[in-house]
Amino acid sequence: MKTVQARINKQGWKALRDLAADREVSLEALMVDALNDHLLKHKQPPIVQRRTGERGTEGGE
Repeated sequence: MKTVQARINKQGWKALRDLAADREVSLEALMVDALNDHLLKHKQPPIVQRRTGERGTEGGE
C-alpha cells in the first residue's frame, strides 16, 4: 500500500469532513471513491482499494 497526501484549504477540509460524517464513512473512504470516479472518468478501471488490517478494518464501507 502507498500513502497519498494532499494539502487543501480549510473550507474544502470542512466540507469533506462534514460529507464523511453525513455519510457515516471515513475521509479515506471518500478519497478512494473520488479516485475511482476519476479513473472511470478517464475510461480506466476503478482499481483503487482501501487499506486493510488493524487501522483499516472498516474496509466494507
